Amino acid sequence: EAPPEAAAPAAAPAEEEGEQSLRDNENATTQTEVPAGPTRVQLLVKIAIIGTKLTHRTKQIESLESTIKEKERAFAEKDDVIKGKDEDIADMEEKLKVKEAELEENKAEIATFQEKMDEFEKTLAAKQKEVEDLV
Repeated sequence: EAPPEAAAPAAAPAEEEGEQSLRDNENATTQTEVPAGPTRVQLLVKIAIIGTKLTHRTKQIESLESTIKEKERAFAEKDDVIKGKDEDIADMEEKLKVKEAELEENKAEIATFQEKMDEFEKTLAAKQKEVEDLV
């Protein structure tokens, strides 16, 4: 028989081969396992969720755009009403200016009439004095 020392070197390569085979099996198992991170199904679910959220946001945006357009139309209508009122005010201001001018003319006529009345009263007083002097 071979001495135990001689058997030991022969057993050593066999042990090393076994360990190497075990390491290879571990590597192969690790490589065939599901890769780390999300699976394809998980990614598809995430994409579907994002798509749903995007659709919802798009509808919200469309609704807001519609609301903005309605408010712009209402604003334009009110703006037209205001412009109409502004035109009415401008017409009234013009009429007021005409009336003020007429008032000034009337005041001038009244002043002229008052002067004539004063003159008439002086003339009347003078005539009355003459009549009294004659009597």
